[in-house]
Amino acid sequence: MTPSQNGQITGLSFHEQSPLNFQFIDGISALNDFATKYLIRISKNSNVIYYVDEIATNRTWDKEEFDFSNNPLFSSSSLVHIYLN
Repeated sequence: MTPSQNGQITGLSFHEQSPLNFQFIDGISALNDFATKYLIRISKNSNVIYYVDEIATNRTWDKEEFDFSNNPLFSSSSLVHIYLN
């Protein structure tokens, strides 16, 4: 895309896990100080256009998917910032 073209973010997907125990590669395993929740904040032109918090984590690998394909706020030539905390 060039700066003169419009674009669209249609979604966000990622895998997450917050296991009860951690395990280093070729190393020790012990109780994990695991995260229990996370949030997603998406800004456009310094304005928050999408915010969800208190999303529970999973103890095993899970694919998280967020669909923005029908949200006109995600279609623009403006810069969009995505923060996962």
